[in-house]
Amino acid sequence: MRARRKDSGFTLIEVLAALLIFSLAIMGLTRTGTQSAQAVSALEQKTWAGVIADNQLVLTRTSAPVKGRRTGTQEVMGRRFAYAVETADTDTPRFYKITIDVRAAGAGRAEESGQVIVQRTGFMALSTPPAQAASEPAADTEGDEP
Repeated sequence: MRARRKDSGFTLIEVLAALLIFSLAIMGLTRTGTQSAQAVSALEQKTWAGVIADNQLVLTRTSAPVKGRRTGTQEVMGRRFAYAVETADTDTPRFYKITIDVRAAGAGRAEESGQVIVQRTGFMALSTPPAQAASEPAADTEGDEP
């Protein structure tokens, strides 16, 4: 009778252990890939929101100054954003603070539609005091480019 050799191959337990380790590694890599894709999407959204905030800051500084709060929405690359521009007094006369909040536009009112994605703050000095903002939100602006 022949003796059976112990090192003739893998046992079923060894194969199952290897498959378990391999499947855990694949699940970890899949989760990492998903998180990476979500991070890229969030960064893209933050970038476009930053462009809108910068544009609104420039528009506010270069147009006739209006003290108070105005809101509006803008669409960029298929994504809709809501912004709020607030011009307020500072301790220095005729020196004004401009704060812009940009959010992802939702179903509610523009200024209440979710978490702030980007906030920009700027300042402006004027030789004459600004007018007061109207109580109605600004008209929607649409376009594929900021």
